[in-house]
Amino acid sequence: MRFTALTSFVAALAVLSVTAGPAQASVITTGDVDPGGAGTQPDPWAVGGTLKVGDSGSGTLNVKAGGVVANTYGYIGLNSGSTGIATVTGSGSQWNNSLLYVGNYGSGTLNVEAGGVVASATGFIGNASVSTGIATVTGSGSQWNNSNYLSVGISGSGTLNVKAGGVVANTYG
Repeated sequence: MRFTALTSFVAALAVLSVTAGPAQASVITTGDVDPGGAGTQPDPWAVGGTLKVGDSGSGTLNVKAGGVVANTYGYIGLNSGSTGIATVTGSGSQWNNSLLYVGNYGSGTLNVEAGGVVASATGFIGNASVSTGIATVTGSGSQWNNSNYLSVGISGSGTLNVKAGGVVANTYG
């Protein structure tokens, strides 16, 4: 058998595909996140009440590769001076809430991308007068579904970006 650069490349690719395996579903938090703090959270992560990403400081929530988070009230940038960033990315990745605030009194950013899904009964972007909220839903299969209503800039500064096949749905806006 004669080995060429192509057969060597194919053999290396086969070994890599066997050893790499599929991406691991994960829920990762950094900084000021309550509950949980910084670290890798269980998946699925069922928070029995309120999840605060950026309570009074800076915090992030990353849900990726099919990870799932569920809670009742979600806040991204809860209090004045806080900054929160939540990203839900990848097919099968989900964040399920009853109410979701993106910039409650602080600064909040929600990114839903690459087939990630956020579901809420009601969503607020830029809730209070001192808040700034930005939500971006981008990419095929990416969704933010509100079964009730979605408010953009109710009293604060709110921005909703829907791009590249992303979908935002609600009953009232």
